[in-house]
Amino acid sequence: MDGNERLLITGGRVFRHGGNVHHPTVADVLIEGDRITKIETGLADTGGVPAESVIDARDKLVIPGLVDTHYHSHDVLLKGSFEALPLDTWMINALLPSYPKRSTEEVRARTLMGAAELIHSGVTTVQDMLTFFPFSEEHLDTVMQAYADIGIRVVFAMQVGDRTGLDAVPYWKEVVPEKYHSYLASFVAPFEDATPLEVVTEQYRRLRDYNERITWALAPSIPQLCSTELLEGLGELSDAEGLQIFTHNCDGKSFTLADRTRYADHDGSSVKYLHDIGLLGPRMGLVHSIWVRQDEIELMAETGTHVSLVPAGNLKTKSGVAPFRGYLDAGVSIGLGTDNSSNGDAQNMFHVMKFFTGLAAVCHPDPGPPSAEETLRISTSGGAEVLGLKDEVGDLQPGMKADVTILDLTNLNFVPLNSVTRQLVFTESGQSVETVIVDGRVVMRDRKLVTIDEGELRDAVEVVMPGLIKDRDAVSDRIAEIQSYLLEAWRKTQAHDLGMQRYVGDGSG
Repeated sequence: MDGNERLLITGGRVFRHGGNVHHPTVADVLIEGDRITKIETGLADTGGVPAESVIDARDKLVIPGLVDTHYHSHDVLLKGSFEALPLDTWMINALLPSYPKRSTEEVRARTLMGAAELIHSGVTTVQDMLTFFPFSEEHLDTVMQAYADIGIRVVFAMQVGDRTGLDAVPYWKEVVPEKYHSYLASFVAPFEDATPLEVVTEQYRRLRDYNERITWALAPSIPQLCSTELLEGLGELSDAEGLQIFTHNCDGKSFTLADRTRYADHDGSSVKYLHDIGLLGPRMGLVHSIWVRQDEIELMAETGTHVSLVPAGNLKTKSGVAPFRGYLDAGVSIGLGTDNSSNGDAQNMFHVMKFFTGLAAVCHPDPGPPSAEETLRISTSGGAEVLGLKDEVGDLQPGMKADVTILDLTNLNFVPLNSVTRQLVFTESGQSVETVIVDGRVVMRDRKLVTIDEGELRDAVEVVMPGLIKDRDAVSDRIAEIQSYLLEAWRKTQAHDLGMQRYVGDGSG
């Protein structure tokens, strides 16, 4: 369907925030161009929409497209490559600075594969925090075109830093022999011919109008890997252009321990440091935010700073459980994300919603949030707010963007239908997702992508995988040489008392 045409969804149960969240009423949804214009009964009788543009949604559930607020497309093809590893070890096994430069063919294949998986699980908007190592305009252009081709909505950000990883993780320099330091030199390395700020600014200005479904954001990797000059420069660019900023924050005990000395003048807190240099506020999204204190949570709430939580990936990297209830009780605006394919292993927001709701319950024995309804809100309209897309996506209302996911209610996940919301959060896995619409355009119909050829995509992945497997195994062999040192550094970190606990028991009974 052309973006200027009309599309009519008829006879489905239409989920709307504030309506009946357990048994949504049956209605029709009229889409004109890229917007929802009407949600009423009887629209099918008014005519004016060609038969091929009518979607029969009887026995279907119509919901806002899910919003993934934190994702990295650079390691999509490494799903299933690793067992659970400490965060510090997983990073150097999985992330791009440990690998040779990737081919353009691999970059396109991984971008499309990740987006395809997201769409198949009902996601219509994703924030891609993407590392290029080394940076290549050709690779960036390839990513842009892949996203334009497949049709998903993207908030895109180039992940940058200007400090080496060797200095960021406690005990690495002390424990790992110097001859191995090159293995640990960087997570996000400086650009060769220009500063990261110069490169990001140039590429944003070059590509900001590339596609109507792609908007830009800024992504300093993690405060410890960024100079104050870089962070302040990105803040100025954010102010000038109205761009969201996303950065990893307190995602492991190691980084939080480092904060105690690195940011000693800011109460040992990266959160307070970011506030003191003027970066906290409604355009800032702090990702992970596991090892944070109550006073830091209150500062996030006070400043309107957002948090993006990624419970599935945090579990596999042994990072701990974020203080979910603390955020909810303080009124911090939060979204959920799938994170890396090599730690979460699935770009599936249904998995994330279930993890989030269950882990929040583990944190406090007393009844309380989040309810299934709140989790679904966080995964739609809440995520939209985190990404700076409030009032555009995340709900089904006239005037909003036509980003819609349609699920089959005859699937056994919904039989019997006791509560749409609870079954979406606790029962659904993505297998019921049937049709996905982004910006008024059908991108998947009857569980088959219509914007790209899925068979050709699988073939493209098969072509590039031998080279990636060879490089992955070489990285794993290299890191195996220093595994004992990495674990020693990890255990030294774990021995520190940071005044909080983010692990739930030791499983010993």
